[in-house]
Amino acid sequence: MITADALNRLGRVRHAFFTRAGGVSEGAFASLNCGFGSGDDPARVADNRSRALARLDLTGDRLATLYQVHSTEVASVEKPWPKGQMPHADAAVTRTPGVALGVLTAD
Repeated sequence: MITADALNRLGRVRHAFFTRAGGVSEGAFASLNCGFGSGDDPARVADNRSRALARLDLTGDRLATLYQVHSTEVASVEKPWPKGQMPHADAAVTRTPGVALGVLTAD
């Protein structure tokens, strides 16, 4: 897990940039894969998401990720949505403490 000193100094924002390390996915997905849309085993993805959030002292059901599209759409997040019901958007915002906003990228 990597953090940025400038964000750490804010005090009210917890953040992290996760690497491939520490996940349970195997084969082509061997990493800390947190994307349900990747084709990875959904149970492994759920476990990976829980592992990542545990590093932020949150539970696995507090992560909100998007079906990311290049657009001007912004999702306002009050609580994470069920798997498979992610909105199509390019950004997410929240005012709800304890909700983790996630951005998924490929390496």
